[in-house]
Amino acid sequence: MLEMLGPVHRIDRGKLSILAESNEKATEARVGGKTCPSPIFSQAFGSGYSKGRGTGRTSPCVIVHRRRVCDFSQLSSFPSSRIWNSMGTVIDSHFLAFTALITIGYQFLFFVVTALLKFDKVTDFAGSTNFIIIGVLTLVIKGSWYFRQIILTLFVGIWGLRLGLFLLFRILQWGEDRRFDEMRNNLGRLAIFWIFQAVWVWAVSLPVTVVNASDRNPFLQAVDIVGWILWCVGFIVEGTADQQKLNFKRSSENRGRWCNVGLWKYSRHPNYFGEILLWWGIFVASTPVLKGAEWLVIIGPIFLTLLLLFVSGIPMLEDSADKKFGNVDGYRTYKSRTSPLIPLPRSIYGNLPAWFKRSFLLEFPFYSRNLPQQENW
Repeated sequence: MLEMLGPVHRIDRGKLSILAESNEKATEARVGGKTCPSPIFSQAFGSGYSKGRGTGRTSPCVIVHRRRVCDFSQLSSFPSSRIWNSMGTVIDSHFLAFTALITIGYQFLFFVVTALLKFDKVTDFAGSTNFIIIGVLTLVIKGSWYFRQIILTLFVGIWGLRLGLFLLFRILQWGEDRRFDEMRNNLGRLAIFWIFQAVWVWAVSLPVTVVNASDRNPFLQAVDIVGWILWCVGFIVEGTADQQKLNFKRSSENRGRWCNVGLWKYSRHPNYFGEILLWWGIFVASTPVLKGAEWLVIIGPIFLTLLLLFVSGIPMLEDSADKKFGNVDGYRTYKSRTSPLIPLPRSIYGNLPAWFKRSFLLEFPFYSRNLPQQENW
């Protein structure tokens, strides 16, 4: 097995020079003048594996006719994070396959629970906590513990924990998730939903995944601060909007009414605005580390934005609200004078021309496709 570990290296005073291993002669990797295994092991074990020159102690590894005979008696004393780091680097340098497998396995587990027990109260919790698992695992396995990595992983953890617990407690209060009314007895549609959720988690996590897998650690830059500010603002907006709507619905006086208090006065979906903003903030804060093809992690925030704007976010809620309140004059006034996503005062948004709303403020015509048509609308 050790013969598969690749070319050997010679390390001299911290500088690495690669020596080609000839077909006839065995070579050796020395750290501080001492023979040790190939660079996979030297990286994993670090400087602690070297006993130094002139110690008179026996080398743990010798090479005889291209066979390495190693002494693993001291393996337990070496940092496990470095061992995992080396293994992860060989298998998947950016943790893309690793996080994909983790996500598929985690979502499949909850899919089985949902399908067998007809229990859909953990759906959103499974999605939110999956982000935490990806962030923590990639941070720990890499073992670099750079400040930028810690901050972004912390951001993902805080967001995932808050959202996951909020959605779990909410569904436990409401009793059921109406999204699954047509899926509980349709295994194919249920499977498609869980596959889509797995893709959502993996794709949106890409900026944090690649940052945690990177060996680059540039000094903090202005874009780091900008990204952190965007995340903080988005997190506060999303959390505030979620709580305001929950409090609104708890009140018996508001039964059968649409939420138009707090941030909901200025946006019909302020929680989605906050979520989009915070994930773009994470991407912005990751850019100092990105290089070459790694910039493709922008797929993450783009995917989230398109998902909420065109698929399972705003369109579904707009259709539902239009069917419930479409014939209520107060609701129609609210919808016509309130921005769909970006918070704006009604006095400003309501007086803007329709073409401007469509072009710059995301007031797409299909958001009103189920709104009953009336005169002067």
